[in-house]
Amino acid sequence: MDIQQLLDSASSFYHRYPIFCYVAGALIILVVLWKPRKALKNLLLLLVLGLILYIGLTLVSSVDFGIAVKDKAIHRTEKEIEKL
Repeated sequence: MDIQQLLDSASSFYHRYPIFCYVAGALIILVVLWKPRKALKNLLLLLVLGLILYIGLTLVSSVDFGIAVKDKAIHRTEKEIEKL
């Protein structure tokens, strides 16, 4: 998963639903101003969970790429064996 794709998705979501984004941003600002310590702990937890999700998705995409390369190599080898 590429960071640019994530940013493009967030941008398109913002352009599709700007009012929802404004309301969510205002709620986040109110919570941070009302209980800053609890909000910052929750934000840190969300950032850690997002990082874990990003690493997991990157690993899954690399495994899928490896499987695709392996299948391509197997197909190429079978083609060469059939020529003999």
